[in-house]
This record gives sequence, structure tokens and C-alpha cells, in this order.
Amino acid sequence: REGGGGGGGGGSSEGKRKGKEAKPAKKPAAKKAKGGAGGGFQKEVALSDELADVLKAKALPRTQVVKGLWTYIKENELQNPANRMQILPDAKLKRVFGASPFTGFAMMKLLKPHLT
Repeated sequence: REGGGGGGGGGSSEGKRKGKEAKPAKKPAAKKAKGGAGGGFQKEVALSDELADVLKAKALPRTQVVKGLWTYIKENELQNPANRMQILPDAKLKRVFGASPFTGFAMMKLLKPHLT
């Protein structure tokens, strides 16, 4: 072997791409027009009186319900210091979630009866 090449084709890698030009960037996909007022997580749901008392609202989208609850939990320092995934409800949250501690993962399941 001459040229001491370790790759196929012998010669340098320069010039191999000469004939190719850069492709223009793809245009972003057009956004679909929304039909109606939205749905799913963005749809406003009515809150029970107990939950409305905590969140200071009568209706909110589910995403804002959870966000508002986490804000309330953190402002009132209701997370268990030893296990921060566990919530230790105060008097207001006990009316919504019951007296026993619960995890953040169980929050939506426990909220179901309070959202209509």
C-alpha cells in the first residue's frame, strides 16, 4: 500500500463534498387553526367551594389548578422536610385532600371530585 492511508479511497477528505450545496432550512410547519375554545388541560373547569377557597378562583384550567396548589404548598411550607415529595396538609388543604399526608403524584387523583 502506498500513501499509508487507513481509510478507503486513498487521498484526503478535502474536495469530496465539492459538488454538494447546503440545503435551505425547512420552513416551520404551519400551525393548525384552533377550533373552538380549546380543550383538554386548557379547558377551564369549575372548582369546588373548598378548592376555590384555596386558589381564590371559581374556575381554572387543570394546569393552573396544579400550579396554584404547588404555589400554595411552597408558600405555606407544607412539604415534609424529610421527604419533600410528601405534602402535609394544613386546615384549608385538609378540606380538599383529607387529613392524611399525600404525595404530589397523587394530587390529580385526589383533586378529581373537586373539578367539574
